[in-house]
Amino acid sequence: DALLDRLRQLQATLSDLVASTDVDEVLDAIAGRAGSAVNAERFVLAVRIQDDEVPRVRSDGFSPERAGRLADDLLANRPVQLDGEHMLTAEVRTSSRVYGRLAAFARSPFLDYEVELMESYAGLAATALEAVTAVAEAEERRRTAEALLEMAGQLHRARSREDISGALAVATRTVVSADAASVLRELAQRSDPD
Repeated sequence: DALLDRLRQLQATLSDLVASTDVDEVLDAIAGRAGSAVNAERFVLAVRIQDDEVPRVRSDGFSPERAGRLADDLLANRPVQLDGEHMLTAEVRTSSRVYGRLAAFARSPFLDYEVELMESYAGLAATALEAVTAVAEAEERRRTAEALLEMAGQLHRARSREDISGALAVATRTVVSADAASVLRELAQRSDPD
């Protein structure tokens, strides 16, 4: 019965994850259900969407500072031990990349089926993160293509250097997601043939 209940919760988690297209919403959904994936009192989820970014951490049962330290240890594969608690970890990974780790902590030992359940849950989380990031990347490419197409049309209609500079500044701002962009032009001095 307990295993069937966990399976139902996993299915409900899948429904929540599929419904979202925002990374933070997906992480919140994963974190909100992580405690019910296995019989754990506390947990930490630590992931990086980009390799060079600050870890995104979600936790339950830890202070933000303690969760941050645990996340650093988990992501660096350093040993983590909490007095009197058992730990179960799983990589949040797909076949193409590792996003991070999910760790659950409990006073009593985890059962064998919980190990597999935790790995399934972490795999589901990774798949959801990959889908959300793929959607975000596709949206970014769409915005870039639209900006470049708009710039091409403006350049085609341009009648002055100011028109060209304006079209380039607008496209640059959109493509790099900047608040503002400017174009510095150097005016060439005409030499007088006389």
